[in-house]
Amino acid sequence: MKNFYLLIDIGTGNSKLSIIEDDGKVVKSEKFKNHYRIDYNYNDSIYFLPNEYMKKFEGALLKLLSNFDKKISAISSSSTRQSVVLINNDNKAVIGLPNIDNRGREYISNIEYKNIYERTGKKLTEDFPAAKILGYKNVYKTEYNDIYSFTSVSEWIAFEFTGKLTIEPSQATDTQLYDLNDLDYSYDIAKIFELESLSPPKKVNSGFSLGKIKREWVKKFSQLSDAIFIVGGADTQVAMKIYPNQYNSLYVISGTTTPIISFSKNLPNMDSKETWINSFLKGDGYISELNPGITGLNYQNFKDIYFESLTYEEIEKLCDNIKDIKVIANLTSTSRIRSLKKKSGSFILKTPLDSKIEDIDFALAILADIACSIYINLIEMEKINKRKYINIIGMGNGFKSKLLIKMLSNLSRKSIILPKHFNDATLFGLLEICNEYFNHSNNNFNNENEEYNPSNYKLIKNYYNKWIEHNIFKK
Repeated sequence: MKNFYLLIDIGTGNSKLSIIEDDGKVVKSEKFKNHYRIDYNYNDSIYFLPNEYMKKFEGALLKLLSNFDKKISAISSSSTRQSVVLINNDNKAVIGLPNIDNRGREYISNIEYKNIYERTGKKLTEDFPAAKILGYKNVYKTEYNDIYSFTSVSEWIAFEFTGKLTIEPSQATDTQLYDLNDLDYSYDIAKIFELESLSPPKKVNSGFSLGKIKREWVKKFSQLSDAIFIVGGADTQVAMKIYPNQYNSLYVISGTTTPIISFSKNLPNMDSKETWINSFLKGDGYISELNPGITGLNYQNFKDIYFESLTYEEIEKLCDNIKDIKVIANLTSTSRIRSLKKKSGSFILKTPLDSKIEDIDFALAILADIACSIYINLIEMEKINKRKYINIIGMGNGFKSKLLIKMLSNLSRKSIILPKHFNDATLFGLLEICNEYFNHSNNNFNNENEEYNPSNYKLIKNYYNKWIEHNIFKK
């Protein structure tokens, strides 16, 4: 008997709901854009209203389940990290503070805690939910007094479906309120952020069943009458489930930004204080992360402006005809020239200007900037971890680019492995979690990989030598 799963993948920009059979066949999917509001009480802050989100969610679910007459066996969800939903004393979700909300920036400067990195695996920044909640508390004092708890976006979905307030270790350790050394909520750390009044959600492992769906959902959607909710977790860690050889590989997830991830069974060395360290799913190991910042979005936006009528494949065919480097791009946080302000970038050209420069030279430069920025972080990760990795596991839409693959494999001299569904890794990671719960083996699905080996692409090496002259990592 086949199992059908309702799998929910919540990104920064969009949410995707899919019905997937246990053998990996996607039956149907619905996608909608996440709606954010600007909070003008801060310099750089956006948020979402849970009620508004759930209306769009239910609309998408209605479309998804229409004309679908089979029973859903399980529901699971995953979401971006560093996002949080606040829960009030009436057990209602009040506000969502996404990963791109920076309301805590102006309030963390007064916090002094020498061992914050050793306790949480992260430096003190506005990126994490602890700072976001602190920012909320300082402006919305009355509303904050009614806040009882919090959870991640992925486990908020579980809360809406089951009424049980939980958080998965992969999400918990990214709040900066949990101690990495024992993977438990720390009242000492919460007190540093003046958040000790909060009651932490129950920590529950990925793959654990929260039981049946609430009756109110079944009344609306009869297909959910037999469904249980299986805990998912943070998107990056869930995505890693589709290629389980975690220890010997570096994971590169190429999208709007590009996390470079290493896995270790034990708590990594923290001497460098350069990586973000988080729990893996179930608290079963740790991941270390470096990130060159905005990458794929630069290439996407340039294409939309200058090559709107061309496909990415057509652009890269034009790039293949380039023999000489005419433009160097410095657009990521890894390649930004030292003297430039944050969120600034540049193109470097020889003077006098080459009369043969074309738009396609800039496109090549942007893509090469992404490859070089990833590569420099791969070097840094190996240096921090004091070991070499045998290959790179590529995930995310960025790896649809065969030219990016060629650039990165030639710079790193490592093979790049693209698992099946590499561009939908989080969704299929959820599939693996559900299949494990039901003891359903899908080994063929795991073994269908593409491998790309280094070639003799001299242009990228030439580009890298010019690019490194202006790189902030240059000693």
